[in-house]
Amino acid sequence: MQASKSVTAKLLATENITVVQDKVRTASFDVKNRVLTLPLWADVSTATEDHLIGHEVGHALYTPLEGWHDAVCDKGANYKSFLNVVEDARIEKLIQRKYPGLRTLFIKSYRTLLADGFFGGTVDAINDMGLIDRINTYFKCGMSAGVEFSAEEKQWLPRIESLETWEEVVKVTDELFEFCKQELEEQRQREEEEAANQEEEEGDASEEDEYNDNFDFSDDEEESDEDDTESSAADTDGEGDESSEDDEGQQGEAEGSEVDDESDDDGESPAQTREGGKNSDIDPDLPSSKTDDNLRDAIDQMAEASDRRVTNFTVQAPEYSKHVISYKRILDEIRGIAPIVPEHSYAAEDESFIPRWQEQFQSQSEKVSAIGNFLFGRWQSVNKKAVNHMVKEFEMRKQAGEFARASTAKTGVIDTIKMNNYKLTDDIFKKVTILPEGKNHAFVMFLDMSGSMAEDIYATVEQTLLLASFCRQINVPFRVYGFTDRFSDRWATRHEERTTQEYYVESGISLMELFSNEQSKSEFTTIAKAMLAHYVGSGGKGGRKYDAIVDECYKATGFSLYRLFTHTRCFDLGGTPLDSAIMIGIPLINEFRAQHRTDIMNVVFLTDGASHEMECRGNTWRNASYGHNSYASIVCPYNNKTYKARQLGSRMTSATELFMEMMKDCTGANMIGYFITKQTKNSALRDHGWLTGRNVSWDKREELWKEMREDGFISADVVGYDDFFMVGNKSLQIVENKMDEVEAGEVSKARLRTMFKKAQTGGKKSRKMLNDIVKRCA
Repeated sequence: MQASKSVTAKLLATENITVVQDKVRTASFDVKNRVLTLPLWADVSTATEDHLIGHEVGHALYTPLEGWHDAVCDKGANYKSFLNVVEDARIEKLIQRKYPGLRTLFIKSYRTLLADGFFGGTVDAINDMGLIDRINTYFKCGMSAGVEFSAEEKQWLPRIESLETWEEVVKVTDELFEFCKQELEEQRQREEEEAANQEEEEGDASEEDEYNDNFDFSDDEEESDEDDTESSAADTDGEGDESSEDDEGQQGEAEGSEVDDESDDDGESPAQTREGGKNSDIDPDLPSSKTDDNLRDAIDQMAEASDRRVTNFTVQAPEYSKHVISYKRILDEIRGIAPIVPEHSYAAEDESFIPRWQEQFQSQSEKVSAIGNFLFGRWQSVNKKAVNHMVKEFEMRKQAGEFARASTAKTGVIDTIKMNNYKLTDDIFKKVTILPEGKNHAFVMFLDMSGSMAEDIYATVEQTLLLASFCRQINVPFRVYGFTDRFSDRWATRHEERTTQEYYVESGISLMELFSNEQSKSEFTTIAKAMLAHYVGSGGKGGRKYDAIVDECYKATGFSLYRLFTHTRCFDLGGTPLDSAIMIGIPLINEFRAQHRTDIMNVVFLTDGASHEMECRGNTWRNASYGHNSYASIVCPYNNKTYKARQLGSRMTSATELFMEMMKDCTGANMIGYFITKQTKNSALRDHGWLTGRNVSWDKREELWKEMREDGFISADVVGYDDFFMVGNKSLQIVENKMDEVEAGEVSKARLRTMFKKAQTGGKKSRKMLNDIVKRCA
């Protein structure tokens, strides 16, 4: 099933066709916008739905407007049914040739429809039908379906199989229609001759019976049998009257039926009023395809006829380069050169903003610089050994992987040393060890810079620095972006004309390029110092959490973090535009991958909550998708695939989950998620149920909580991700290994054993993300 889905997705992406489903009876194609509208099919298997989509896409690609099933044909409905069958054979051959994976899918689906009576009967019944019906079944269900042809009829099969153009289809249909007309006329002539012969034979038999009844065989018994003969004749006359009355009644019914048929022809039958003219004006004296009509009628009946609320959202593809803030601009703000100011923001219109910002930089720069230097130095002392250890582990894993993939092969060159043993063995050739090159990895990470992250943002930045430092040391291409709406100017986009079903990215939502493999060491450390200084002194919950660090900082620098107002406003926390970040990130990742020729792309999201919904005038995903009588979908602007809302346990899939699926499909990346949750039982289990959409049983609750307590994280099955981990916020804080500070004789053996165990396990738990990255890269 998954294979067929991938084939259909590839087909739609390659051909630039958008497929949507709506409350319609038949399929239609908008040539200008290349939108294929399909009915909402009820109780249809995934294979059949993909087959129907592939069939209609084939028509959209190869059939001109006059060839569509619903198009009116000047040559009549009978001829049109022939044209439908021949054209179906051509376009299905072409679409299967381009995407071979569809061939098996089509035959499997058609065989199921045949068994379910969609063609109007079994194969045995179809073998008794006309040539066009057997041709239709043969090309749809395959040669092994059991369809039979005479030697004369088989000449049409290779002709139809070889069709390539629409003009060829019309030519073959003309000839096939004339052939079937002639065949039908000959059949009717044979039937008329047989009927005439039968009537003649029946007439001769009746005359002979009458002669035998009237002939006198017994003179002696004439008088004695006279009464019996009269009574018999009377009975015969009575029976004759009854039969004549029956014949008259049947004739009257036949005449009445002819009148009814004529009235149906003159009137407007239900078949004639159907869109596209299916069955309309069918001439019973001419051949037509019953299987084609039966199949399309049955498929149309699968279309839901209900009052469901249907909402098909589209997404306006953003110009992603306008939403990316490069690390060069961030460095300019850190160094006091120029602040990052949105074009239409209040700050841009306030003439006093720049002077005030410069004054703040001059008053705080020395303090911020000293605090940043201390915090970064502290981070290095705690993590440098761990990063170096992980780099060594990575190299060992890499070498082990290369050894496992290594193979030995003969070169074909004689080994002069082994040549002396040619009488004993045939192995006298030199050998070479082949080491296949490993696939190169790349990473793009997205950091949530929302206000809800305030309590854990400092520890999250430390974890991010771990990942970035590791990637730098092993020379892997990487990017770290922070997504934020701090630069959002909603007035600039809200006043533009939008539809009620079009999502769009607000003009000010930005991806801040925090770290990159293209940065110099100085540029990397400058941004790292500024972020640590900005977030450790952010106040509130986050400030109190790091009291020990604040005290160390005061002792080392002489500066207090009280009322520390940094000039780096770009690091201020705001909302959670995760949906917008995904849509901006898709073309960004594809460009990054092409630039570095990456084999394996890894995308990492670090967040702590749900996204706020993208802007959509007068409508929301929740309103459109929730309820048993609702159908909602989102069309991806990058691959034209339609992503449908579906039931996920106790809830419907969110728009964010569908956007994540879009990113995975469009980039082919490994999607990895880290969700920061409060490390308490209620919070962790509540978040687990919300993320997975499934209520957790009591036994499972205890098992999950035990996993969180022991490992510091819980793995979860979340839509759109290959791997997803819920990380406890206490496990984010990196545990410092203080074994070097222990001197002999200071502590007991038991205490020493406990400290050693804590240092080993605590270091691994607090560096969960880095451990995962090492395993993936190696």
